[in-house]
Amino acid sequence: MVFKLIYKILRYPYWQFKKYYIENRDRKLRKPAKKYSPQINKKQKTIEKINIFRLTKKYRSPLFITSKPHLIKKYQLLRKTLNQYYLNSSIAYSIKTNNVYGICQVFKNQGALAEVVSAYEYFLAKKLDYKDKNIIYNGPYKNILSLKKALKNKAKIHVDNFEELKTVCRLSQDWKQKTPIGIRVNTFKNNTNSRFGFNIEKGKAQKAISIINKNSKLVLTGIHCHIGSNIKKPEVYFKTSQAICSWISKLKLKTLKYLDLGGGFPVCDTQIIIYSFFKKSVLEIKDFIKAIIDPIKCYNLQHLKLILEPGRFLVDEAVVLATTVLHTRLDNQKQLITTDGSTSIFPLAQFQNKKAVLIPKSKNQSKKNYQSIIYGASCMETDCLTKDQKLPPIFPGDIILFEKVGAYNISQANQFIFPRPAVIMIDGKKIKILRKAEKNKGS
Repeated sequence: MVFKLIYKILRYPYWQFKKYYIENRDRKLRKPAKKYSPQINKKQKTIEKINIFRLTKKYRSPLFITSKPHLIKKYQLLRKTLNQYYLNSSIAYSIKTNNVYGICQVFKNQGALAEVVSAYEYFLAKKLDYKDKNIIYNGPYKNILSLKKALKNKAKIHVDNFEELKTVCRLSQDWKQKTPIGIRVNTFKNNTNSRFGFNIEKGKAQKAISIINKNSKLVLTGIHCHIGSNIKKPEVYFKTSQAICSWISKLKLKTLKYLDLGGGFPVCDTQIIIYSFFKKSVLEIKDFIKAIIDPIKCYNLQHLKLILEPGRFLVDEAVVLATTVLHTRLDNQKQLITTDGSTSIFPLAQFQNKKAVLIPKSKNQSKKNYQSIIYGASCMETDCLTKDQKLPPIFPGDIILFEKVGAYNISQANQFIFPRPAVIMIDGKKIKILRKAEKNKGS
């Protein structure tokens, strides 16, 4: 630990060392982050105070269950944090993270902008009644129809590559007024070599700006950067923000109005901890926000609106997947459980090892726990939902819940072998069907 600290001191300038180490020296151990997942009561067999067996019987199992109050609480947490540190800011919900219409609508009603990365998502945002000025259009491929419409209506378009910039220059000649445009940039300062956007260090970003400045129908109003997904180290944001802010300050762009630093924020909980002078603290969203904002203030760029594009942080915790046990068997003292779920509807299970929450149908008298593996119902040997779980004897009809599944599972789900399940939303005593369960003929 001491050698690591000395390495950090030698590596960073003094002012960075002071901010990230000396100021944290007296920080007390924070309490575990507040839980923003639907309330599960194992004894009463309820989720958000509604009987889980009644829900799966009425809406069929497997079933995605969303808590509307927790979606709103998470958005308000981020909005409150931004108001505290940087009032001149906006939140754009990343539609790709969970594109269910009713969930997108919740964030729209809270005042979120829409961040889209394809023509499909652009027209979904239009269906949600977003005005183009409140739509941020990212991504490496924007088809001509959607790009032309977004340009004409002055959506916040972030050009990704030189080929796309040529297309934008050609399309812009049809308009009488100047068309505002943004570019996506990337930097080597965060130790990544991104295939998206124009690189700062190689001069690609400067070249793109020169092309825009020479075009009488275009005006550069925004700089965009997105460094990845589920990034658990605030210093990655700090390095990126510092590199971009330093670059912008040298350019002295008078037309620039906003800085969009993307999303990628993790779900902050007790698993994300930092150590500082032999003390540990639970990371919170404010640690990530401060890492982004400090360089903006350091380079006196507060006149720029800050836009963030969270997805996972807003929606992941609010959704639970309910599955029903079909059959079990013991194999060398290991309990093999098959549920009606599948990695086709829970694709991120292949990369995560989610903790299973058991809701038994009847009271279990056994106190013995078995090392357990929970499988899906498909014929694929690799259809594993979670493993290395210590669980009591499980029987057909029991329900197994998986928490924090709101990000990317529903939007990436497919119809391999089984149709996709229903998605419902609980708001107090009200239950709303956001998407009906798909049915095969004869089912």
